[in-house]
Amino acid sequence: MVEFSKENIQTALNAAVQDVMSKDANLLKIKSSERGIVHWLANYFEEHIKNNSNTTKFNHDNGYVVDVEYSRTYDDIKRFEHMKESLCREDCPYPATDDCSKYKNKQTYYTVTLDMIFHKRLTNPLDANILCVEVKTSSANRSSAAVLTKMLSCDKKRVKYLISDKDKSEPTYQFGATVYIESESDARINFFEHGSQQYTSYTLLQNSKMQNISTHSLSGI
Repeated sequence: MVEFSKENIQTALNAAVQDVMSKDANLLKIKSSERGIVHWLANYFEEHIKNNSNTTKFNHDNGYVVDVEYSRTYDDIKRFEHMKESLCREDCPYPATDDCSKYKNKQTYYTVTLDMIFHKRLTNPLDANILCVEVKTSSANRSSAAVLTKMLSCDKKRVKYLISDKDKSEPTYQFGATVYIESESDARINFFEHGSQQYTSYTLLQNSKMQNISTHSLSGI
């Protein structure tokens, strides 16, 4: 089993977020698309995880890769049979939840396209699913602060589900994070770990260590 420690993953993710804020500040200022920003986040994360880990742990030869907008388990759609039940309909940012594509036709499963993922493709054990990340930035149009709050809440619920034990046919991740890059100098991160009943929230500034660190119970999400 190839192991990546919590410190490896969290350090690489934090450094990647700070790289986005410093090196791609112009993208944040002009409110470029979230997908474009996640592309750079993934590039920087890959660079940092290589530097923070033994080179035998992460390289394309042993199958570990960083993907964006990833929506597959093996060669099928990444679907979760019970995730829809775990996401509170009242938190859905859409005015009419039934209009959301996740709920159309009352389908029994919830499909997921992850913003960023660090994993092995075409396999599904826990040691192959290292990190899943959901990202929000100030770039996308939000109709109100209330809508943004609901979207960030939904991200946390989704990541909570993804790092929790479930049916073996559904991927479970060792680590998960929600990242909200609020500006070119400020980001808010929630970091989750499989097997823990708590998650960590903190603020990350462009050139400083984690601030305002607090822990919260998963049951509060």
